[in-house]
Amino acid sequence: MPKVVDSYNAPDSFTLAAGGQEREANAFAAAILMPADALRFVMQEGLAETLEGLARMFDVSQAAMHWRVHKLGLFSAL
Repeated sequence: MPKVVDSYNAPDSFTLAAGGQEREANAFAAAILMPADALRFVMQEGLAETLEGLARMFDVSQAAMHWRVHKLGLFSAL
């Protein structure tokens, strides 16, 4: 699995808010709720094999998990 660099830059589609500060806050929250190292571990160990399973495990929406997995470059591992 390729090394993934964590990022706090949220795409515009992740939030409807106009301000960059709101996007920054959403990205920060995503990093807290879905830490990159924890996601990689769960995926490598096969503890959750679907986006739905990951979202349930981290207690977040599927949309939030989709964004996070995509942003970290882990989507191909699903």
